[in-house]
Amino acid sequence: MKKMFVKSLTLSTLVAGSLISSSAFAANANGSFDVGASVSGSCVLVTENVTFGSYDAVEAKEKAVQGNVGVRCTDGVLAYVLLDQGLSADAASTCSMPKRQMKTQDGNLLAYELYIEEKLPWSDAQWGCSSESHAVVYSMSSLEFFNIPVGGVITAGQNAQIGVYTDTVGVTVTF
Repeated sequence: MKKMFVKSLTLSTLVAGSLISSSAFAANANGSFDVGASVSGSCVLVTENVTFGSYDAVEAKEKAVQGNVGVRCTDGVLAYVLLDQGLSADAASTCSMPKRQMKTQDGNLLAYELYIEEKLPWSDAQWGCSSESHAVVYSMSSLEFFNIPVGGVITAGQNAQIGVYTDTVGVTVTF
């Protein structure tokens, strides 16, 4: 009988403890908090140089090569990609009709043209920095680059002197 009393007392203590415990937490207070974020439009840009290599000024044909501009923007962003006129542009150059030139250290000039993708036989519209001469990108994924080929052309028949010709063209993405 003594054993039964100990078990009974232990069971009574556990039941009483749980009653005290549940009555101590019988009331609740509830609350909430907000979770939020904002996503703003943004773009990143990567470029691949337009490298003409060796140009034969005696040969009567143009030299065409390709570079690349890669743009990745927030999903849903409409972006405009503009190329400036370069550091050595001709005095008659404009954003709508750029007249770009590469230059040697001695100041010799070699004209070149840049196009979206390539020079088309039916158009002389170069890639520039105006609303008439820019590339348009509509981003449908923030995870992927949209690559725009840059077609570069050195026109035939230029009286170029021996030298290393270079230019730097700025790229702007407006969104």
